Amino acid sequence: MKAEKRIRTGSFFTPSIWVKKSQQYILKTLGKNWQKDYYVWDCASGTGNLLEGLDNYKKVFASTLEAGEVETIRKRFDIPKNNAFQFDFLNDSFDNLPLDLQEIIKDPVKSSKLLIYINPPYGQPSDKSLINSNARGSAKKGMVDTKVRDEFFDKVGVGVNQLYVQFFLRIYKYIPNCKLACFTGVKYLNSKSFIGFRNYFKAKFLDGFVVPSDTFYNVKGKFPIGFLMWDLSIKEKMKKVALDVFDKEGKRIVGRELDKLIKGTDQYISKGNNKKGYSAEDKKSIGDWLREYKTDNNSKYIGWMAGTGNNTFQHSELKYILNDKNQMPYPIGLWIDKQNLLPTCIYLTLKRLLNHTWLNHDDHFLHPTKKEYSAESKKAISDWLREYKTDNNSEYIGWIAGTNNNSLQFSKFIYILNNKNQMPYPIGLWIDKENILPTCIYLTTRHIFNHTWLNDIDQFTHPTKKEYSAESKKTISDWLREYYDKEGDGIGYIILRGILIQHNNCVFLNSKLSKSQINKHVYTIVTPRNVLPISVYLTTRHSFNHTWLNTDDYFTHPKTKPLTWKDDKEFQNNCVACTLFHPQNRINAKEGVNHWIPFTEKEVGAKGKFESNFMTNFLNAKLPKDNDGLFECKNDMTPTEPLKFSKEAKDVFKAGLEVYKYYHAKDGSNPNYSLHDIRQHFQGFNSKGIMNSKSKDLEYQKLYDNLKDKLEILATEIRPKVYKYGFLDN
Repeated sequence: MKAEKRIRTGSFFTPSIWVKKSQQYILKTLGKNWQKDYYVWDCASGTGNLLEGLDNYKKVFASTLEAGEVETIRKRFDIPKNNAFQFDFLNDSFDNLPLDLQEIIKDPVKSSKLLIYINPPYGQPSDKSLINSNARGSAKKGMVDTKVRDEFFDKVGVGVNQLYVQFFLRIYKYIPNCKLACFTGVKYLNSKSFIGFRNYFKAKFLDGFVVPSDTFYNVKGKFPIGFLMWDLSIKEKMKKVALDVFDKEGKRIVGRELDKLIKGTDQYISKGNNKKGYSAEDKKSIGDWLREYKTDNNSKYIGWMAGTGNNTFQHSELKYILNDKNQMPYPIGLWIDKQNLLPTCIYLTLKRLLNHTWLNHDDHFLHPTKKEYSAESKKAISDWLREYKTDNNSEYIGWIAGTNNNSLQFSKFIYILNNKNQMPYPIGLWIDKENILPTCIYLTTRHIFNHTWLNDIDQFTHPTKKEYSAESKKTISDWLREYYDKEGDGIGYIILRGILIQHNNCVFLNSKLSKSQINKHVYTIVTPRNVLPISVYLTTRHSFNHTWLNTDDYFTHPKTKPLTWKDDKEFQNNCVACTLFHPQNRINAKEGVNHWIPFTEKEVGAKGKFESNFMTNFLNAKLPKDNDGLFECKNDMTPTEPLKFSKEAKDVFKAGLEVYKYYHAKDGSNPNYSLHDIRQHFQGFNSKGIMNSKSKDLEYQKLYDNLKDKLEILATEIRPKVYKYGFLDN
């Protein structure tokens, strides 16, 4: 197809990297036998790039606008001649389809096994008179003058001007039981222009991903192109979808790197994002908010805020301030005067603060949330403090004044005196040794927030109480049993005693089992297949210190949807880093081969060869393939690609390496010593046979203290995800 015609019809060919990726997602969603079970119709096939990799062409149909492309498809693939045909999907009658395909579409059972697999044309007319009306005209004629557009404009509005939406609409209405798997832009998921479409198109979202648009041939601009799968037979209102994100090389982007792309800045970056979310909810925009400050006082204006009509990241560069609106040929914006200068400055700053990226291209700036006030009657913080009131005046050590008012505006009147008689009208309570702790909490809480005009009447309330759930739930032990491996090559044992936080000290890795542990069966074998989940288990158990309050809290089976620990590779890998260097990793070379050295001989300066290089091979996904009966097991989590670690985890590795190097620089160092062995070497034991907490070797102690500090920093990154993924209840 000539370039001019391709641009006019919105046709862009699908790169093979995304064809393969899409078929992986189809396999994951529809099952390994999907090519046997499903018919496939690419109704915008072009020369057939999407059909590469299929192996059952007898059940494949391909249609395209161009007769020459039909011939190309027949030459490229072993497809029945009648299954490749010329067809204008947006104009031609389904009566013109091959009879076999007509039969499939008309049969509810067969059509439920029909997959529409397409990369349809993208594009809409640039003439606003055509976008915002049902007028017909010459601008990108093929996009406007279709029978599908005429049929659906009154039903869904201006969204029908987008070509791929026209494909969606015809498929949705006339093939209502099929599965739809398609490459498109993602504006239809969240743009206001597609509200009518989203209200009409009700289907169950199955899975999907987004990639940069400039990986597609002849696509100009940088924006996300999504591959999304829908089940049209299940009618669900579109609410929110979460998509995996891949870079140009096909590597998945998660964590900080994903957050940078979403937010357009290196600041305010979190690590919790593993998917890109799109909300279909109709929300007010930042433009709606600014228009609340619109002024008609043109005689006193001081400038013109231009470009307030669009609210996505892609249009941020079109926001600027002019002296007068007449400097624009088509002025869209609002006048600025002294009354709306502040919100205008906020608007412009927000629009310019965050950078436009290919991933946030279609994201919207929203109307800011409003300050909410609760009319609910709640106990106040002073009610809580009065629960600790004492009448033992003879032993008081001070007086806390001003406890009758609980709003922020009165915090400055909260202070401690020697005696209540220092006040003309004493309101407060005595302090003694029994209530000094809650008094200090009260005073600190009252003064930790600055008073502002907005929080003036906000109330400090009675703190919440510790809640205990009586609900019967699966435990973390139930979860770990899913990864027990009795046939793999053992590299150690994990001791599993109890599920409560109070039992954490009884959870550790070891090289050898005691008779008691064997008899009580409080262990499982660690193998290459379950190193990852066992690392998650050990790290989760030891991310929280045991206190009197959490002593009976128990670890639960993690969530199974929507986002789980399995979706978060960085979380898994950070748990591996924590496990390798944690004090509860008691693997040692004195009781067997040490498979847990995370460095090479060269890195640590070892004076001999290691008996095992398992761990470095594991971290770099260089383990030999397992060909025994468990290889196909869904719970085999042997890495297939090198583990990537967060900055905090890398810092742990660096600190750990220094400890290893320091030991191996000593005369007589054992090449196979584990970190636990090294600790025993430098710290020694007391008279009861317990390892000392400190070493007399000050250089070693400095290096090991640094490692502990880095482990604690890593733990602060892991703890929120322990709650997020359901290992502990909030």
